[in-house]
Amino acid sequence: MQFGMWDTLLNGLLFLFWFKLWNKPADHALRSNPYLWQLGHTSDKLISFLSPVFFGAPPAVISVVALLFLVVFRAAAVPTSAHWILNVGFVGGEADPIKFISCLSFSFLSFAAFLFYLWGMSLVYVRDARSSLFRHTTGTLFAMSRPFTSIPLVVRPVVLVLFGMILAAGLKAATGGVGSILPDTGRLAALGSYAIASLTGWANVLLVITQCIVLLIIGSWASQLGASPSLMFMCRDWMDMLLGSMRRFPVRLGILDLTPVVFLFLLTGLYIMLFRVLDHAYKALQVVQ
Repeated sequence: MQFGMWDTLLNGLLFLFWFKLWNKPADHALRSNPYLWQLGHTSDKLISFLSPVFFGAPPAVISVVALLFLVVFRAAAVPTSAHWILNVGFVGGEADPIKFISCLSFSFLSFAAFLFYLWGMSLVYVRDARSSLFRHTTGTLFAMSRPFTSIPLVVRPVVLVLFGMILAAGLKAATGGVGSILPDTGRLAALGSYAIASLTGWANVLLVITQCIVLLIIGSWASQLGASPSLMFMCRDWMDMLLGSMRRFPVRLGILDLTPVVFLFLLTGLYIMLFRVLDHAYKALQVVQ
């Protein structure tokens, strides 16, 4: 069986506790932003539910312990027939479901990769705290990407690439052993490979954006069929953020707005070009190694 769906669902649950660690109830955005309010409300409900078990410990303590417990629980609960595959760019591997240490490594790396892609998306759309206040969508992405968005904007790309390199090296160690991270021959080439893998993982954020746009298009159709104004508003709100400046130059065919479709084609073309360049560079480094 593929473990991907369950892995993603559990990463979502882990994120609720992670979100609680970096966003406090006193934050004005949590009360004024409808998306953040719902996210914060769900996190608070989970903390309140667990509070008696922890004898009323502070929310931060409960969040950390719950995070660690769920990471270990996921590693212990992996079925022996599962195929748990993780990738960061060109570096990937499959966990050995029989070995607990292998599954535990993949459990930590899976959530770290989840954060990597979330932070990569925030790097595309979020500038700073002040600019994020003007729109609920960017404000939500800003808060969800803490503590990454607390770093100065000029430093974020470097931090993200380094984080991706650590992820790639972690996957290499989890599947091939610690000695495989930096082989005796071609250490610089290995570091370069991790850097390119990280950049490719960042480029894969473009695929995540295209998937989000497709889901929003389907959601907008469903809102029209089901006469749901709230769903329609939410889909348009997030679509406006994802399309960015292109929303100011709509492409229309009669009453049909083809802007999202054109944007999908442009984004896919950009991804293909980036992937080819990075793939060529990665293969060149593999020859050196």
